[in-house]
Formats: sequence, C-alpha cells, structure tokens
Amino acid sequence: MSDELHDKITRHRASVDSFYANVAFDTSACQSMAFPLRDIEGFNWNRGHGMNEYFNYFFRRFSVHILSRLRLSDGNALLNIGCGRNWDAKNIAWLHPSIDMWSIDISRMMLEDARTSGVDSPMAVAASEALPFPDGTFDRVLSREVIKHVASPLAMLREIYRVLVPGGIAVITTENPQAWTPATRFETRWSRKRHISMTMNIPGSCIDEPPFMETLEELASVAGLELADTVFDGALYHFLAKHHARCGTSPLAAAHYFSRLESNSHFARIFCDQVKYVLIKPKAIPDSPPQRTPVAYACPSCHTRLTTARHALICPSCREEYPDTGIPELIPRATPYYGADSDHSDNPACKRAFDAFSDAMLGAYEAFFLKAAQHAATLCRIAPGLLSVHVAPDDPLAVFLRP
Repeated sequence: MSDELHDKITRHRASVDSFYANVAFDTSACQSMAFPLRDIEGFNWNRGHGMNEYFNYFFRRFSVHILSRLRLSDGNALLNIGCGRNWDAKNIAWLHPSIDMWSIDISRMMLEDARTSGVDSPMAVAASEALPFPDGTFDRVLSREVIKHVASPLAMLREIYRVLVPGGIAVITTENPQAWTPATRFETRWSRKRHISMTMNIPGSCIDEPPFMETLEELASVAGLELADTVFDGALYHFLAKHHARCGTSPLAAAHYFSRLESNSHFARIFCDQVKYVLIKPKAIPDSPPQRTPVAYACPSCHTRLTTARHALICPSCREEYPDTGIPELIPRATPYYGADSDHSDNPACKRAFDAFSDAMLGAYEAFFLKAAQHAATLCRIAPGLLSVHVAPDDPLAVFLRP
C-alpha cells in the first residue's frame, strides 16, 4: 500500500470520528433491539410526524434485500465491513445463529457502541482497503454504505477478492448516483440535508462519492470479481421524506406505492436512490467445494497471522505491533493518527444548502421529478400480493416487507 493511500485512510478515519462525535443518537434504543427487522417498530427516528413508519419501512426493505442476496448457510464465515452499530449483525445472528461473523469499522467510537449490542462477533478497527485477515477466509462479505467513503474503491474490492473463498459472495450497498432525485442531482456533496429535519455536519475531508454501476463493474472485474446481480431499491427515498405531502397521502403509503418502480429495470435506475451489488469470486474449478482458511487476525500489510502479546498483536514477519485493549487497532501505520480532525468539523461548505441552482429552479425540478415518477409508477404492473420483485413470495423474509 502506498504512503498516499495510507494518508488518505488516516484522514478518512479522522473525518469519520469527527462526524460521529457530533451526531446525537439514542444508543440505548439501539441496544434494546435484539432483532432489528422485528424490533425496529419501536425505534424513534426523530424525523417528524409519521416518519417513523416511513423509515422503518425502508430499513426493513433494504435489510431484506441484503439478507436475501447473501444466501447464508449454517457454518458460513462472514465479514461485516463497516459494521456501524451492528444492526445487520443482529439480524444475521438472529436468523443464522451458527454464522461465524467478524466485524470491522474505521471508527472506534462505532465499535464501542457495537460491542454492547450483544452479538458475539470479534471486532477490530480496520480499513476496508487493508483487511486484517489471511487469504480465503470468508464465505460471505457484507459492506453496507461504505464503498462511497473509502479512499480507494479498487483497493477495497481487491481486498474483498483476497479474503473471499472461491465461489464466495459479497454484497455491497451504496447510493445510486444515476438517480434523478434532486438530492443526488443538485445538492452539494458536503451540505446534503438528506431531506430530513436535521442537518448533518459532514466534515469537509470526508469522501462521499458512490461509484456509477459501470464504474463499479469495471473495478470489480479488475479486482477479479464478477458482478452477478444488481438490485435497485429505495424509490424516491430521499424525495418523499420531504415531499410526501405533495402526494396527498401518508409517507408510508407513498413509499409503498412508489416501490413498484423497482419492478422496471429502466425506471429503477433513475428513481431508486439505493443500489445493491452482488459480487462473486469465481472458482478456478467449477463445482469444486470451497477450501476455507480458518479465520484469524492477520497483519494488514503482509497478511501474516498475528501472534498475541500483552495488550498487543504482533506480526512475526514485519514485527509490527498493533494495540489490543479489547478492540484491536489493525490499521497499517504509515502516518500517525492524532484523533478526530476538528479543523473540518465546522467547514462553511457544510452549511450551504445548494450549489449551482437557485431555490426556484430546484422547486421546478422537484415538481417535474414527482410528475415523472407518478407517470412511471402507473406503467409498472406487479402481481397482486407481491411485495418486492427482488424477494420470492415464499421467502421467509418476505413477511418483513409488509407496510
């Protein structure tokens, strides 16, 4: 790994810590959810009247689409990249108790919260561009809303290829940069309000660039991965959170109605705010059983298995020491890390609501966008009782798609 990439990872970590240090979040409510797919109904998103049901609906929908694409089996080893507060880990542990799950995140603050979630999953501070595991250790990799933030998406995909067994599956989710949503088209990167009642103060050094589908497919191919499936969902997700009243109905009813746009591949690309990529590491010999290496922490630089010492993990090859005080720090050291980068926490760019377009022009575009979405939705025909074209009606997870 180059010194430049090391430096980007270090600055990325600082910006993430700075961001989460300024975001108020009810950690006790998160901890009380043993199975978020079921328990999310009791969660308060603090986004205004009628919005809890709206965000619950989309959380369940996104989660079901992810879980159905992972195709988990008992005994699988799964790596959760960017685990956050462990909501996905809780769902997986509830549905598949025998999964051998390992979790990493760039933010120690998030991992400290995740550690109280009750999920039995080893956790480490690590970068997705330098995974601290040996080759061929995981059957599945999940990365939710991470690739748009990393310093090098190609490095991340190469690392995912390296740690996957042949035939292994990775599910990577991110925002859809091709969507016509006003939030995607016209709001500046560092000042997006996400059409919710609170404004997030995103540090200016934070990366927020979701790759286009063609770009990701090309990068995955370079990394050795095959793009097996693409799932667009979250139709009008950002738009309806602010403009559902224009539809003359509740936020939840509007969300469920426009979800039919997922059924048409052309409309899904331009009206869905989220996309999930299913990547497979091809087998050298078809139909051969995967040979998985036992999971253990390895040096993120040379991938040699680490040995345990007092309050540290040591690489026998390069003699690098990584501190371990309960949550090991497994980030390659090329540049020193001094904690949160406060210089970026009050960047004036965070306060700007719009860039090149005036409020009047944006309003005109919003009206056009809604009309286009309504017209497209009337053209979409879905089978009665089908809640998602991405999930079979007899799938046990389909029950969580009900509005």
